[in-house]
Amino acid sequence: MALQPQPYGNTIIIDGDFPVALGKHWFMTPENYQTEMLGRLRFIESKTDSGRALLRGLNRLKGRICRIIPVRFKDPGSTITNPVDSTRSLIEYNPWTWNFEDKLQGIDPTNRGYDPDDVLFHELVHAFLQLARIFRSVPRKDQYDNREDFYAVLFTNIYVSERDKLSPRDISNRLRGSHNLKFESFDASEPDVAKASNPAVRFYKKYKSEIDELFHTDNAAMTALAEDLAAVDCSFNPLRSRPKSEYVPFESPFGNWVPK
Repeated sequence: MALQPQPYGNTIIIDGDFPVALGKHWFMTPENYQTEMLGRLRFIESKTDSGRALLRGLNRLKGRICRIIPVRFKDPGSTITNPVDSTRSLIEYNPWTWNFEDKLQGIDPTNRGYDPDDVLFHELVHAFLQLARIFRSVPRKDQYDNREDFYAVLFTNIYVSERDKLSPRDISNRLRGSHNLKFESFDASEPDVAKASNPAVRFYKKYKSEIDELFHTDNAAMTALAEDLAAVDCSFNPLRSRPKSEYVPFESPFGNWVPK
């Protein structure tokens, strides 16, 4: 009997029996893939406020589907998220790729950059943005490639900062400073951010328009996720570093006076 896909919440479906090769590995069966993926999703959601915020954001997108399928663990470049159509997104991901294979292939040579759950979190951000139909591949002329990639890196950095309880001095070499497949930290790609006394504030000032825009769209799901992430208390959270005045409604220049 064929293995049944495993739902997770309203939006996510794990399909370990999808006809894509897992690769030769003693632990790689469709059943084990689904069990492993359930564990990863539960970890993301239960251990961090940022993880809960993202999974809650995906669950708000009722009627949309994010399907997660396996790819060969020896091909890190196959990890990708693409829209299938306006209501479906497909994540191709293998957690075992990001345990040791990425280090062996020189993608994460220090073994400090990628872990299975933060790579999955990153792909889930892509899925959210695709299913919410916002910021899809708006091109950029920097190391973040496009707007969707920029937000996926930023949100994941918030998650890693919270998950690992990073100290401010850990930020420069533990958080990702580009969207390149080979891990590049802030001290390599964003030296001005890495050297700042408060990297989160420096990052916010540098990318103020991109971060502020998260809160000023007409997309309710995006606004709710941005506000949830801004509430996460960790060493690196540029959304939280925004001036408090950004959070209050527009104030009338006439004070409490209203025309009659």
